[in-house]
Amino acid sequence: MMRLLGERQSLFNIAENAMKKEMVIIGGGPAGVNLVKQLKNKKEFHITLVDKNNYTLI
Repeated sequence: MMRLLGERQSLFNIAENAMKKEMVIIGGGPAGVNLVKQLKNKKEFHITLVDKNNYTLI
């Protein structure tokens, strides 16, 4: 039963994610990080932040 519930939940997540708009933010400087912070709780976006470094100095 638990596996079936997990599969249903997974299908729901796939459908929900398919309806999201893809957003790619180029640059992890102050403006890019601030934009991610503002949009992170919005359910209509799937956000990807791209930067040449794997860290930030903010």
